[in-house]
Amino acid sequence: MRMISARKMTMVIAMGLGAMSSGCIIGGRAPLEGDVALLWGIEGGYTCREAGVADVLVSIRGQDTSDAFEVVMPCVEGGGTFTDFREGNYTVHLEGLDLYGTVWYAHTQNVYVDGGATADLGRVMLYRVGGPLVTTGSLQLDWSFLYPSDSPTLDCAYAGVDYVHIGITDRYGALVFDESVRCIDGPAVIDYFDPGTYFVDLDGLGAYHGRSVLLFQAPTIEVFVEEDHLTDVGVVPLDRRLEQFGDFRIEWSFGGNNSCAAVGVSEVTVSIIRLAGDVLDDQFTVSCADEPQLRTTFVPGDYDVVVEANDDLGGYWTGWVGVDLGPGTMADILVQTELSP
Repeated sequence: MRMISARKMTMVIAMGLGAMSSGCIIGGRAPLEGDVALLWGIEGGYTCREAGVADVLVSIRGQDTSDAFEVVMPCVEGGGTFTDFREGNYTVHLEGLDLYGTVWYAHTQNVYVDGGATADLGRVMLYRVGGPLVTTGSLQLDWSFLYPSDSPTLDCAYAGVDYVHIGITDRYGALVFDESVRCIDGPAVIDYFDPGTYFVDLDGLGAYHGRSVLLFQAPTIEVFVEEDHLTDVGVVPLDRRLEQFGDFRIEWSFGGNNSCAAVGVSEVTVSIIRLAGDVLDDQFTVSCADEPQLRTTFVPGDYDVVVEANDDLGGYWTGWVGVDLGPGTMADILVQTELSP
């Protein structure tokens, strides 16, 4: 029995045997039968889906015998073993068909089948013979940044990102695109991809004293590019590389070393201003006695930390400290405020 339903035509030739003196009829033993095994692949390394091949027609026909076999199999099965062929030479013909039965790929080769053995053809490559030419596709990418928390922002300046590096590899691991684009130029459209599966890596790059700093990254994205089509990946959120961000530990005093109670101040307002782009990175009001304040996850760079307060008599206290916040550091600062005239 074959492992695959098929049609096989076998011609049996009866040969007349002369009667022997004993009156017995001597019959010959049936020839041994063998199998044919094969896998298939598609020229260019395309998957079935990428090449537009839905099914593969397998045809095995005898050159020395009348055996004939034909079956249509889903392309994704990748091959099979076909059994019960009499010894002899055979022609194996494969055709890759699209959903409408159009032949796009094909291959023919010969094989000899030994009785009681399997003739293994290994991987048989199907070569393009028809169908439309494969055209290229395009990718569209956009990005956001999880800063300072897990709520995404599209504001490149606020996230401290100057450039987004885009790295794209194909399914074989070959790097097919490797460029940095200005963050504010998103979304990016990248053309001329052969149809197929690709892996996209996005990095958000900032700067600290003229040195590039990797601030954000996204997990690798797997995308499928269709021919003659723009594949929109959408807005990809890039997460923080926390080791690249800095923190603040902030305390305050009034007119030297006076306490909150001594000057009658109950609340203070603290503003953390990033000088590059004049970004108000953080602002909060807390009880004057609630110090020190620990504020985390700030883009590396130069900052002004400003403390403001009003006392019980209507006096206005203010002071500021300039801070150079390096990647992965904590700035421990004391802001001395003075009573404004």
